[in-house]
Amino acid sequence: MYFHNEEDGHPNDGYQFLAIRHSKQRKAMKLSLKNILLPALLVTASEGAYEAFTDNFDGPSLDEAYRQEGLQDAHLGITDGAYFLTDERDGQGTKITRSTGGEIDSFRNEIEFVMDPFRLLGNPGTQSDFKWKMFGPDGFMELVLNSFGKLRLYHNDSEGSSGNITENSDIGIVDGDRIKLIVDYDVDTDKMEVTYQINDDDPVVFHSGGGISGRVGDLITNFVQVEMFKWNNSEVTKGVVAVNSWNLGAIQEPEAPAGPLVLSIGPDGDGLEFTWRSQEGKVYDLVSSTTLETSPATWAPYNDGVNSSYENIAASGSGTNTLSKVGILGSPRLFAIVEKEFQPLLIENFDSLGNLSLPAGWEASDNGEGSQWQVGTPSGVNTEPSAAASGVTCAGINIGGDYTPSADASLTTSVFTVPASGATLSYSQYIDTDFPPQADVGSIVVLSAATNLPLVDGDVALNIEGTSQEWTKESLPLPEAANGQEVRLQFRFVSDNDANVFAGFYVDNVSVVPGT
Repeated sequence: MYFHNEEDGHPNDGYQFLAIRHSKQRKAMKLSLKNILLPALLVTASEGAYEAFTDNFDGPSLDEAYRQEGLQDAHLGITDGAYFLTDERDGQGTKITRSTGGEIDSFRNEIEFVMDPFRLLGNPGTQSDFKWKMFGPDGFMELVLNSFGKLRLYHNDSEGSSGNITENSDIGIVDGDRIKLIVDYDVDTDKMEVTYQINDDDPVVFHSGGGISGRVGDLITNFVQVEMFKWNNSEVTKGVVAVNSWNLGAIQEPEAPAGPLVLSIGPDGDGLEFTWRSQEGKVYDLVSSTTLETSPATWAPYNDGVNSSYENIAASGSGTNTLSKVGILGSPRLFAIVEKEFQPLLIENFDSLGNLSLPAGWEASDNGEGSQWQVGTPSGVNTEPSAAASGVTCAGINIGGDYTPSADASLTTSVFTVPASGATLSYSQYIDTDFPPQADVGSIVVLSAATNLPLVDGDVALNIEGTSQEWTKESLPLPEAANGQEVRLQFRFVSDNDANVFAGFYVDNVSVVPGT
């Protein structure tokens, strides 16, 4: 047997092995914002520069380097890796402040946070502002996000000029969105670039250039600050911010672009071992053909008769993927690795639907006993959750009330195909049922898309019951019986005939991704 790698030169005969990228991937890879900075910004903080810090708020208490200002009751503290603060109408605002000191140098100031509640169901929302500020001897600057969902950049310099560099702009947020703000400043050019990013969308440049009168100067070596500010006396819901992370430091050099998909092959017992370079956010197919008459991008995923097919293989996270003991079928055969953008097989957060509207392709059914799956905004009535896990809406049993005795209600997803290599279900869950061992339980099973009947050995989770009192994140592998099949997932809730009824079963942020 002759093994040929792409780097070896021309093959003689026998097996040939190719490594290609899918034709749609020949464009330059899409890098995160911190990997596309101009060369002029590739700097390292020098000795004596401002005091850098990194804070992921993993507690249990706030770092002593911060000062808490405003009403102490509005500082809600650290929970689940985030610092929470709110504000009441007292004219002061609620702030955390951190001194920086040192000398001006190029820097990146970066913060990630979640506002919930904030926008509520529309304008004017909680009638409050989130303010992110930085102060130095040459003035101060702040990014202000108001509960109308609008962002502005304000600058006040030491020469008396002040005003919005960028006017109020609607950035399209809803409650529960993960928001990232970044300020990159280059001391050599005295220019800055300000960007925002919502969830995993592409970063958006909000401002690039100088300050209000041209000059930026030192806006960082006094202190930096986060503030929640309520600007109206009306008794509406108070806005809350959860700060997930805050980092001030040198602008990082961009990662080098990924190298070619170098594919290495060697014998592995009676089969083959394939190794190739991989990237996070990509999935891979091992494809094969006995001829080069068609483009490798059109070849089918390889099936060795044992592992069905090798497709949608998730990146390992180490930079290298390996397939071992791949069986050999037929005479001379060509192989290729095709790299594709990662795409969820199923994803739904219920936030673009409006109350009582099911997602396209989803179905709800029940036995007519007064309990049904609904999409809507929970209100905290009785024991139901006070809000969705994220955003505004979620799916649940009898939103706005309790389930009924003798209930049997199901919520079934749209159809998707599970790759032969398997898939994982992730979702947020709220459960509140009669105390075990009573028969008020939720379950999740895999249905055949062809028959709408449960697959044999298709259980994902059974006996979901108890009292969680808060949303939890769940991640479960789909059963092997689903591999390679067109399927649907069914969330089901049943109750016995006694009168002990509660909120039941709620789900949000449902996704299925390749790999286990």
